[in-house]
Amino acid sequence: MLRSEGHGDLRGGMCMLCRGPCGVFRCDDCLGGRLECSGCCLARHKDLPLHIIQKWNNVYFQKISLKLLQCDWFPATVYQPQTCPTFQLLDLFHIVTLTGKLSTHEVYKSLEHLTDNLDINVPKTRYRALMRMIRMWHHLKLMKHAGRGNFANGLINTQSGHLAVACPACPMPDVNIPEGWKDAPQELKSVSPCLFKMSFSANIRSGPYHFYHKTLATASTTIC
Repeated sequence: MLRSEGHGDLRGGMCMLCRGPCGVFRCDDCLGGRLECSGCCLARHKDLPLHIIQKWNNVYFQKISLKLLQCDWFPATVYQPQTCPTFQLLDLFHIVTLTGKLSTHEVYKSLEHLTDNLDINVPKTRYRALMRMIRMWHHLKLMKHAGRGNFANGLINTQSGHLAVACPACPMPDVNIPEGWKDAPQELKSVSPCLFKMSFSANIRSGPYHFYHKTLATASTTIC
């Protein structure tokens, strides 16, 4: 027991794979408990993110974590995370709640039933952690869509109005108003913006449904 908690027979701090001098890492889940350097440890565990990695601090082996975000895992907290969902789950939650108008509790209960539909071995509740992660995810996605990640210290330097979305129907010079609008007669200055608003509104209201309705109406073989 004591040998397994310390270096045991592995002395000298040598990596057992590349024979380098910085073998201070070991995996608690891999067989053998051999010492490895950081490069070999990361290379071996790039597809094993759930393994527990320990680092020798000259006294005992201390638990450390792999990079969660590089594995597309989102930490539940920024301080010593122990729970994290995948980016795919957060994207699925966003789409389901947006299109299905479901609450967070309904989505969570659905995932819980998919895990154990008989309620025999119900996992420990992570509902509050999910709520916190969803708020953080929505905030970061909002910053991403606004392009704040393309600036140095973009999140910190975000000011009021930086996240606003420009209305495509509102008249904006050099964007959706033709050149020379200032020189137009007074009675025509308001015509172009009005026509643009009418066109934009009509484009929104005209969806692809007329095509499918016409197809279903003419193709009698597709209707039972």
